[in-house]
Amino acid sequence: MAMDAAVAEKTGGGGAAGVAAGAQVGLNGGGVGGGERRSRFHRICVYCGSAKGRKPSYQDAAVELGKELVERGIDLVYGGGSIGLMGLVSHAVHDGGRHVIGVIPRSLMPREVTGEPVGEVRAVSGMHERKAEMARFADAFIALPGGYGTLEEVLEVITWAQLGIHRKPVTTDPDIYLVGSKQKKMLPIVEHHVRR
Repeated sequence: MAMDAAVAEKTGGGGAAGVAAGAQVGLNGGGVGGGERRSRFHRICVYCGSAKGRKPSYQDAAVELGKELVERGIDLVYGGGSIGLMGLVSHAVHDGGRHVIGVIPRSLMPREVTGEPVGEVRAVSGMHERKAEMARFADAFIALPGGYGTLEEVLEVITWAQLGIHRKPVTTDPDIYLVGSKQKKMLPIVEHHVRR
């Protein structure tokens, strides 16, 4: 894809398992004792929605991705919400014993953090600080389905990579992020502007 900053190998497969497998962003590493597969990444930022989405496959993918991160010994950086896909992926990672860092603007906490927060929650002043902190903590970026905010977050880290602000892998593989989501229609528009 022309707009990719860096997309690691795609392992393929359909359904939620294929989404989680394809979202590995080069997580390959040698095995270690106990069956855990280690990654070259310590923390991965997962961008995704505060809603669960209409398709159960999105929810399955969030849980499976969280389990894959645990299996590979990777901690999670995410938007800090305890609801929607954010809640599912963060609970899967936290319940699996890995560290979870949620970065959320104080103004969104009443709406996106319901019940007990998941892992370490860092409250920040606004969206710009949230995105900067998430990018600072992460070694790589994965996007699951979400709304316009998710799309904007992904495009920003791709832009930062293009500008040389970071050299961290970003996956925007359509089988992971765009298939069946409303952003799928936007990708050709974005790619058209990139080519110009």
